[in-house]
Amino acid sequence: MKTPGNHLRNALKANAAFSLLSGITLILAKGSIAQLMNINNNMVLLYIGVGLLLFVASILHAAFSSTLSIKKVKFIIVQDWAWVVGSVLLLLWRPWEISMEGNVMIAVVAAAVAGFALWQMVALRKWMAAIAQ
Repeated sequence: MKTPGNHLRNALKANAAFSLLSGITLILAKGSIAQLMNINNNMVLLYIGVGLLLFVASILHAAFSSTLSIKKVKFIIVQDWAWVVGSVLLLLWRPWEISMEGNVMIAVVAAAVAGFALWQMVALRKWMAAIAQ
């Protein structure tokens, strides 16, 4: 039987897996991605990739802790929404000449991150309701 706590842990693990894949991809293929996105300095992608790996560590710590922390999960959700808002602002403001392919990549990743944030929010609410009983 899937408990609300397991559902929340699974949401966190899925977010960690996606973020890990994204971070490793940005680190290993920064040159190709920068060229595709029309970004002159591919080191920016390296820094984002490393930041994602640090984010993964915090998610995994929350997901595998013996006791789930509401505060930690909420902070992960806030970081996910910050990524989405930042991506939307980047797409609307367009401060750099990012290619159409780059803009599509940004939008797709933002949509995925929004999905993880929503999944985690729903799972957190269910878990909190279950422990309140």
